[in-house]
Formats: sequence, C-alpha cells, structure tokens
Amino acid sequence: KSGTGEIMGAKKRINEMSNINRSLLSLGRVITSLTENNPHIPYRESKLTRFLKDSLGGNTKTCMVGTISSSDTCLDETENTLNFTNKARLIKNKPEKNEKVSKKNLMEMLAEETMKLKRDLEAAKSHKGLYISKESYTEMTDRLKELTEQRKVATERYKILLEECNKNMTM
Repeated sequence: KSGTGEIMGAKKRINEMSNINRSLLSLGRVITSLTENNPHIPYRESKLTRFLKDSLGGNTKTCMVGTISSSDTCLDETENTLNFTNKARLIKNKPEKNEKVSKKNLMEMLAEETMKLKRDLEAAKSHKGLYISKESYTEMTDRLKELTEQRKVATERYKILLEECNKNMTM
C-alpha cells in the first residue's frame, strides 16, 4: 500500500510539472507576441498569462528577474533563461498614473476625440482614396519614427548581448 502512495505522489508531481511547463510556454508566446507587436496576444492560454496580463502588456511598471546557474550542467537552461529575459526586456509598457477622471474632463476628452474623428472624416470625404487630417498624419509619422528608433536600439543591444553570451559560452 505504501508503494501506491508513492506512485500517486509521483503522478501528481509529474502532472504539476507538466502544468508549469505549459504555463511557461504560454508566457513565452505572450512575450514573443508583445515584442513583435502582434495584434493578438494569447493571454487566455493559461492561468499564469491571464494573471500577468496587466503586468505584461498594460500600463504598469514591471520587473522580471531570471535566475541562472553557474554550473556547466545547466548551460541549456541558462541559455534559455537569458534568451527569455532578453526578449522580456523588449516589452514596452506605458505606465500611467491611475487617476479618477471627472465627468467634465471625460466630456472634454470625448469632445476632442469626436472633433478629431470628424476632421478625419471630412478629409476622407473631400478626396479620393484614404486621407487623414494633417494632425493624425503627423502623429502617425512621429510614432513610426519613434518605433523605428526603438527597433534600431533594440537590435544593437541584442547584438551586444549575443556577442557577450557567445564570449561567455566559449570560456
């Protein structure tokens, strides 16, 4: 009878480890989707990613820590952890202070947004094809420049980290 208890305990541990690995794979897919700016982020694949949704892709400041081993027997796990944390580092949240919005401020923001949309609609009606207001165009081009610069910086940082990692692996 004691053997049965050990087997049941082992099955329970295996099942638990399997669930942890599935959650970590889902977390990896979410982080990849966020860093690649995919339109669909698979938060609903696991309890872990649902729980971390606001921290990963929301308006919070988040710190993720990866722990590694200096042992030669853990090189694969160390490399995977470094790749994972490097990818997680590329997530760009936009932390904002949570503020209560008064009805008056909300009405002003909505009125401003309505005016902007009306200007875009008028611009589209007055021309053939797709037209947007100069203000919207400027916002979009500024954002494109910002994202291009961020990609350039991230690519350079990745190259540096990859070189450092390769140097450490050859030692």
